Amino acid sequence: MAQDLDLPKNPRPGDCFFKFHDDISSNWEKINCDFKDPTKLKTFQIKLHNLGYDVDVTGKLDRRTLDAYNQYLVDEKKRKKEQRKLNRKNKRANKS
Repeated sequence: MAQDLDLPKNPRPGDCFFKFHDDISSNWEKINCDFKDPTKLKTFQIKLHNLGYDVDVTGKLDRRTLDAYNQYLVDEKKRKKEQRKLNRKNKRANKS
């Protein structure tokens, strides 16, 4: 029956999901669709590892990779915000 299927809630076309199995439960998480390709995933794991994130380079998606990816996104957003702030500051200084 449809009620018995274990699927992600409200998936949209083009979204990719992965089911993580923890010790207590299992749940679906939305992921970057590039993570479905093992070579792209391994390349990205190497990049995260070189940037100092705690990741095992295995070519397989795991909780540590997803946590590191999410932290990378947060850090990248902060870096871009700081860069925009610096650019505005320099622009104002050059006008004077």
